[in-house]
Amino acid sequence: MTLSAIGDAVLTTDPDGVVTYMNPVAESLTGWSAAEAAGQRLEVVFRIVNEETRKPSEQPVRKVIDTGLVRGLANHTLLITRDGRELAIDDSAAPVWGEGGELVGVVMVFRDVTERRLNEHLVDTARNFAESIISTVREPLLVLNADLHVKSANRSFYETFRVAPSETEGRFIYDLGDGQWDIPALRTLLEEVIPRDSTFNDFEVEHDFEDVGRKTMLLNARRFPPEGKWDLILLAIADVTERRRLDREREAMLLEAEAARTKAEATAVKLAEADLHKNQFLAMLAHELRNPLAAVRNAVEVASRSGSREDLEWSRDVTARQVGNFSHLINDLLDVARITEGKILLRKELIDAAQVALYAVAAVKPIVEERKHELLLSFTSTDLKLEADSTRLEQILVNLLTNAAKYTPAGGHIQLIVGVEGGDVVFRVRDDGLGIAPELLPRMFDLFTQADRSLDRSEGGLGIGLTLVRSLAELHGGNVTATSDGPGEGSEFVVRLPASEARTEAASEANEEPEASTARRFRVLVVDDNVDTADGMAMLLKLSGHDARVAHSAESALDVARDFLPEVMLLDIGLPGMNGYELASAFRGLESSKGSVLIAVSGYGEPQARDRSKEAGFDHHLVKPASFDAVLALLGDV
Repeated sequence: MTLSAIGDAVLTTDPDGVVTYMNPVAESLTGWSAAEAAGQRLEVVFRIVNEETRKPSEQPVRKVIDTGLVRGLANHTLLITRDGRELAIDDSAAPVWGEGGELVGVVMVFRDVTERRLNEHLVDTARNFAESIISTVREPLLVLNADLHVKSANRSFYETFRVAPSETEGRFIYDLGDGQWDIPALRTLLEEVIPRDSTFNDFEVEHDFEDVGRKTMLLNARRFPPEGKWDLILLAIADVTERRRLDREREAMLLEAEAARTKAEATAVKLAEADLHKNQFLAMLAHELRNPLAAVRNAVEVASRSGSREDLEWSRDVTARQVGNFSHLINDLLDVARITEGKILLRKELIDAAQVALYAVAAVKPIVEERKHELLLSFTSTDLKLEADSTRLEQILVNLLTNAAKYTPAGGHIQLIVGVEGGDVVFRVRDDGLGIAPELLPRMFDLFTQADRSLDRSEGGLGIGLTLVRSLAELHGGNVTATSDGPGEGSEFVVRLPASEARTEAASEANEEPEASTARRFRVLVVDDNVDTADGMAMLLKLSGHDARVAHSAESALDVARDFLPEVMLLDIGLPGMNGYELASAFRGLESSKGSVLIAVSGYGEPQARDRSKEAGFDHHLVKPASFDAVLALLGDV
């Protein structure tokens, strides 16, 4: 009755393995009734095979009969029922002993484990699937127990961080790599963030490892199961070191590209402004050149059409004055170029600013009288000594006074006030003229800037005078400023230069050109490919009592020199074919010309050009257009 009531199947046999009893559960599982099974050999009623090989399995009852010991079924055993069904079973068999110790039978207990076996198979399949996924994930992955000991890791983790499974599995995560994984940010994630949140993505960490260097990692942690009491933590580690490096490089490249674009835009604006300034400058230059050219042309026409002495003198004066204008324009341009290239050298000495102011006033007297202005020069100090280049200081004052005269209506008033203020000698040029618009004041000293460039009010000039003033003042260690109350309110320009601490008398007398000595008559050869220039110079020399000849090329000059035996030669540098430097060397090679005085006449007056002239054998160097008085002065020194 007991055996019939239990939930497991029970089957008994005699010592020979013949079935003697089956309970109802055994009947339902085998498909045999107890009455039918009684007297049958066990192998007929209880047919078992291996699940994988399908071969008959060894009967546990036979093992008990043979050994007298309790035996169980092997794993993966299937029971083949009477109707051919297959059941996964689990069983055990035990001997039954008689009073005399003899084997009287065997009892076997077995049960249907098909559902359990299916669940185990599903679990094994899921585990294998999970392990396959973990092993094939390209990112390093750690599986941690709840106590933060490493349960397992995938191949990517071992390869990325150069460690072995024996150094990883079962270890406390912070002890990995001899403590290299004891990272504060990782502790924060595992001990503070994950306990509160089942999933956390992209926790970025930067850390230095001994074997693999500095790594930038994105940590993605998930606890499993996500709800309730959890047993595992899945920790994915994305190595984004290279990505972050590329991000930084890309960001740097974008910044560089943006900077380049901004620079290109700024350059384009500057080029456009420069092009505008260039066009304006060329227009002004053309205007400034045409005015004196027109005056010279008219003077030539008057001289050719009129025979009166008065008209000839007028033509001469106009021509001389306009040539001076040409020289002034060219000198201003050259000075700007030299200052820009840093080639201006000041010849500073202890001078009296009062004397320079007098020279400057005398220089602008013609334009002041022409416009009927009143020019007042006043001194507020008696000791006006300073270390300066007197020629350049005079140039500063002449520029400022000329501007004041040009931009002041006829009959206006101009003041030049010179005095000492603090440690500076100060020059103030005031006028009651056109004034300066507020928006133009900050740009007054920029190159090519004029107060008014309109055609109907153009006062001439290239807009470089104030640039020269500022540059020369700064070269002296000083500065210049401009103020005005606006259009029609006049203006004031103030130049400040450091005063000299010396109190000795300044020997700053004006440098006057030496008197030309014409006591001696010279044979002079003029060589210039410009026929008018050469013939004009020869005519002036003849009018001064000298014997002059002309050549328009180097070859003809050598021919003339052999017969003429010149004592002085004026040689143009820019000759076609053989230039002036080469011609001078050729002359120095002639026995008849070794003692001749060679004077270079060039459009270049910078130190390099003068040095080259000296190397070629020239004794003197004049800059075009050369003053005839300067030529006479050189002849006077021969």
